[in-house]
Amino acid sequence: MVIIFILIVVIAVIFTSLAICAAIHQDEDDIFDPSSFTVIQNFRGSFQMPNQVFTEELTTNSSNKSQTLATELGAKLSDLYKTSSALGRYFINAEIRAFRNGSVIADYKLTFHMPEEEKDPLRNFTLSREMVYNVFRQFLYDQESESDPMFIDPASLKMVLGN
Repeated sequence: MVIIFILIVVIAVIFTSLAICAAIHQDEDDIFDPSSFTVIQNFRGSFQMPNQVFTEELTTNSSNKSQTLATELGAKLSDLYKTSSALGRYFINAEIRAFRNGSVIADYKLTFHMPEEEKDPLRNFTLSREMVYNVFRQFLYDQESESDPMFIDPASLKMVLGN
């Protein structure tokens, strides 16, 4: 009986210690000042949407169809990068710039901001073309259904560093 009581006390002390540590511990990676993010890093590229039918209306950025599709795709890309644990704090905007023929090919631009004092390591690793591209590509391979009208062909993804 005494052994069980001691075991319960030890377990209670362990859980209490863990709860206190979790409550007072603050992860340094979660502390950042977004106003210090002044350096812009852009990526641009294209991808193909094989389940969309191209119409001339998509070539006019002011058309309802073009604006609706651009808004939906922009939201899809924004959600992807905002929820990325590696890139979310740096992500600013995803913009669909134009549509072209070939099923539907969308040209996009991604914008990230980073702090001046960390720009070199960020450009070489976290915000490198390879990292941003691979986050996007993994998302495309994880898509639920190839019959979805918003399906993006992973093999068609192109991305370059640029304005």
